[in-house]
Amino acid sequence: MLKSIAMTLSNSLVKHGLPRPQALKRAWAMAKQGQFNAKAVGVTFGLRQTALMRLKKYSKEVITILLVHEPNQYDKNAVAVKVSVNRGRAFTIGYLPKLTASLWGRLVDKQKAAAKIVKITGGNGKNLGINFKLQLVA
Repeated sequence: MLKSIAMTLSNSLVKHGLPRPQALKRAWAMAKQGQFNAKAVGVTFGLRQTALMRLKKYSKEVITILLVHEPNQYDKNAVAVKVSVNRGRAFTIGYLPKLTASLWGRLVDKQKAAAKIVKITGGNGKNLGINFKLQLVA
């Protein structure tokens, strides 16, 4: 399984202009690491700040993050970050940053990627944000 994940990451890195030998080396290192810190972008649009305020009231254990590949006119690799409480209806809270999405989009499609909330940040006059761990799933 790790080999499959590393090859998917490697192919994505090659598409970004990295020579194949460097892409393979970096992809193997990423696959072995297994998890990465991330932050959703686009959290200030629509009702997302209101949703984050509500989410802040819940413990991390009841918040689920879903990653959904949602190509659109601006980014064919866009990956939506959706949240739900107690496995209820999911709400799009933001997106993976463009570069991150271009590397992780295929893994999301293959159900080889997951996310787990770390913290809702901001408040006290600042915009709220959501930090999470991206995890490779074997």
